[in-house]
Amino acid sequence: MPPAESARPEIREYSEGAALPQKYDRPIYLIAFQNQEAIRAAEAYWVNGDTLHYVTLQHEHKQAPLNSLDRAFTYRLNRERHVDFRLP
Repeated sequence: MPPAESARPEIREYSEGAALPQKYDRPIYLIAFQNQEAIRAAEAYWVNGDTLHYVTLQHEHKQAPLNSLDRAFTYRLNRERHVDFRLP
């Protein structure tokens, strides 16, 4: 019976994100609301009057009053990810 082969360490290098295909070509916007722990992800957004409209990653149209947003936190979340997010 031949001797068992011992394990040899092997190092493999992978570039970041190479193994995962990019699902979205456009930026994903993060929207934070006041007094809520949830942060909503959106693939598109627009403002009509005093209402923020946004499309979720599940392609659902949602809307919320602009004054319900935590603007400072929303801006920070997007700025940290280098995503341009602007509100009137």
